[in-house]
Amino acid sequence: MSRTLDAGAERTALPQQGPPPAARGSRLSWELALVLAVQFALVAGQLRTGWLDDDAVNSSFRDALRMAHIGYFTAVHQTIDAWLDVGRFYPLSTYQGAAIGWALHGLVLYKAFLLVVVAATSAAFWWLLRELGLDRRTAALVVLVASVGFQFRAYHDPIISYGGLLPILFAELCVSLVLFNRFLRGRRAVHMAAAVVLFAIACLTYEAAYVFSPLYVLLAWHARGGLRAGLRAAVPVIVASAGFIALGLWVRSRVTIPANAPYAPGRNLGELITTLFDQITAAIPLIYAAFDPSHIFHPRSHVILGAIGWDDVALGLAVAAATFLLARSPGGMRWPAGRAAVFAAVLWVLAALPISLANKYQGELVAGLGYLPVYLEYFAMALLALAVVTLVARRVPPTARTPALAVTAAVVGLVAGVTHQANDVLVAVAQPAKHFRQAVETAGDRGFFAGLPAGATLYADPVDRWQTDAFFFGHSGKRFAVLGPDGSFGQEPQPGHGCGRGQIGRYWMHGVLTEDGDRSLTLLSCLGGPEAREPVLAALGAAAPRDLFVRLPRPLRPGATRAPGEIAGRGDTVLAPTGRRGIYRAPAGIDLGSAQIADADAKLLWAYRSGCFPQEGVAPDVFRWCERRSRVDVFNTTGRALDVLVGFNVLGSGRGATRLTVDLAGRRRRVPITAGNAVYQQRIRIPAGGAVPVRITTDAGRVPGPDRRDLHLRMVGFAASVVSQ
Repeated sequence: MSRTLDAGAERTALPQQGPPPAARGSRLSWELALVLAVQFALVAGQLRTGWLDDDAVNSSFRDALRMAHIGYFTAVHQTIDAWLDVGRFYPLSTYQGAAIGWALHGLVLYKAFLLVVVAATSAAFWWLLRELGLDRRTAALVVLVASVGFQFRAYHDPIISYGGLLPILFAELCVSLVLFNRFLRGRRAVHMAAAVVLFAIACLTYEAAYVFSPLYVLLAWHARGGLRAGLRAAVPVIVASAGFIALGLWVRSRVTIPANAPYAPGRNLGELITTLFDQITAAIPLIYAAFDPSHIFHPRSHVILGAIGWDDVALGLAVAAATFLLARSPGGMRWPAGRAAVFAAVLWVLAALPISLANKYQGELVAGLGYLPVYLEYFAMALLALAVVTLVARRVPPTARTPALAVTAAVVGLVAGVTHQANDVLVAVAQPAKHFRQAVETAGDRGFFAGLPAGATLYADPVDRWQTDAFFFGHSGKRFAVLGPDGSFGQEPQPGHGCGRGQIGRYWMHGVLTEDGDRSLTLLSCLGGPEAREPVLAALGAAAPRDLFVRLPRPLRPGATRAPGEIAGRGDTVLAPTGRRGIYRAPAGIDLGSAQIADADAKLLWAYRSGCFPQEGVAPDVFRWCERRSRVDVFNTTGRALDVLVGFNVLGSGRGATRLTVDLAGRRRRVPITAGNAVYQQRIRIPAGGAVPVRITTDAGRVPGPDRRDLHLRMVGFAASVVSQ
């Protein structure tokens, strides 16, 4: 802030030959290395995420080729033809995604690749900023601020999913702009040709690139000293851009697309403006957590701010220190700050514009929720913020600039720490789904499907897009038909194929049905609840008892006697944890239909013993209606004592003052239900293999209405977690 951008640049025209040699160059520096290290710390949590969105399907690409007995190019061309049928043409993306799916078959390798791509894109943008005249520190500062804005999203995230499509696209665009800028300085045709080729590659990679030609005009305008001269210099790129726009319109004209089709342009101007605004603002730091469009940060004060850890604090301090160090750059930027702001604003709007035209995103995007091009907007936001701060700093007295810079750096560090924690929340939310897939993979690799005939039908949840015939072929060597509860493949689920205990029959995850139906054993997989997402198998059908249960584990420790997928009856009920601690015996007499597992290691289990009705609602807004008196038992399944934090929320009803009385391990607490809500938390110690009852009593009145059940309150989010061992 002291001299982030050159204060005199606004009054001095940049010479046509470009900045002096000291301000040019693309050689890496310690400043960039520092920023990339901080960036890695900010986004390293994505290594713990699973296959998301389209990645979930693409991860089985190799198995799909093996199953269909077709080659790589045949599959790619079939996919391109399928996209042409809906009027879209971006073939290089298909080649690129298929190659990544083929080569990076393992989850860890794929996630590491995404981190490398993000770092490479940041380096490419740093190179572009250096070409524009920023000194090494200022360019690195822009990349740092952009990295602070990286927010993991449960919806179509460009950093943790989608094969690095947008980072690769942005890297192509940055290098193209660098080459174009060098053409403006040296007038070498080879630079112009290379810039146009890279722009064309970007357009063939993703249609959003069609509209970026104004960025080249802005560069030429600045270098040639006028709009008309700038337009003449950028003619090859403008022609290429117009050609791709015409190609896109021609492709769509050759197919019949209804006006309400997902990728057809929306005709409502108000919807377009609203969607454009939502996409543009999605790049603002922490806006995703603030508006919580995916419903994963509620209540925010507890989930994010209340869970800030030492790693978040340390990272925030590191970002603040790096910001303060880099912002004291004595060089700055040879571009006028006003023109830098215009360049950033144009990049920001152009990145958001194309998808705002489509019906699909006009119906999906809301406040805080941005689609894949938000990745480009992070960098535009950072450059615009730097330019604006520079313009403001010129009006700050020199004696106050260092304190002002320190405050600014502290704010950036605070945002970085909170963003890191918010990203960790999303990673944690994704863990159960990741473990579930790993459990099915492990069970399949160990022969869980060995007894099934080829051609059997597998029931699957359509939400889990990885549950394809190719996936099961890869982990069984057999071809199965995959049927979702929505009746895919023209079949309808039969009424008798529910799990039949409590509410778990409402959630379908994975199961098998032999070809002759109920005359043979039917296996159907269900969940203990939508928030737990832990696979529980129930054996049904005329040939088997109805109450057989088992959990699918990940790889067991060496020497384990039980194999994954083994089924035990009610007399020998077992739960196989997803961790490496072996098999745990569930407490006798509990209804597994009402039981939930606390975490992936199955250290804790709790069961609703009395007074509470089956779970209702849709994740994450799930609850149970409870009577005036209810009881939940928490079990320690390990061989050692555990300190456990028990907590839940209660929504009361009726008029007048009401309260909740909780008796836990001999400790009785009275909690007022204020504004219809009460929050309870208590730390207790549960002995090895022991259980502790949680007895809940309320004086809240019965809920009036047609429901004849004895409803007094709603219990929300009962949970138990290990504090220490």
